[in-house]
Amino acid sequence: MTVEVPAREWEYQRRGSSWRAAVAKDELFEAIEVGALDSSDLVKGPQDRAFVPIENHPIASEYVTPPPLIPNRESEEADPDLTPMIDVIFQLIIFFMIAATFTVQRTMDMPKTEERDEAAAVSIQELKDEHVFVTITGEGTIHVQQRQVKLSNLVEALANAAKERNSPQLVLDADDQALHEVVVAVLDAASSAEFETVAFVSRVPAN
Repeated sequence: MTVEVPAREWEYQRRGSSWRAAVAKDELFEAIEVGALDSSDLVKGPQDRAFVPIENHPIASEYVTPPPLIPNRESEEADPDLTPMIDVIFQLIIFFMIAATFTVQRTMDMPKTEERDEAAAVSIQELKDEHVFVTITGEGTIHVQQRQVKLSNLVEALANAAKERNSPQLVLDADDQALHEVVVAVLDAASSAEFETVAFVSRVPAN
């Protein structure tokens, strides 16, 4: 009985190794199909002059099992979801709109002078002598009894002036260009200092 031994016509060599082995063609191709040999390992056929990577060999490369299809993650990462970033931008816009304060500078129109009898007219000096006299300049400077006072100390200054004059009435002489907010601040301070009445100075033009 004769047993045929397959001719070992092919050789293979592991990548990065100098060790070589002869193997039959069918055994080699089966090893490539099942993944026992990597596509980067080297093979040499009977007609080849040198070892060639399996993936580049014209015959052996046909037995390399193709890699499984994997979704292209690069394409997914190339189109990020911008919805969270847009939401944050809108929230920041709303925040700054609410936090922003707009100050409008306006002047306060003083009441017009009504016609009165000359006997009813009172001089500025008389008002200063009898009541607490407060002056507001066009630049917003406040004077209580001819003494300049800061807005932060106005309530205390008015209370002290009321005790000195023993008068519950405040006379306010505000310039025509006085800021509305400064006049309102003086009125609030007068209320805090417990003044009963506040009178505005109205100048009568000289004949």
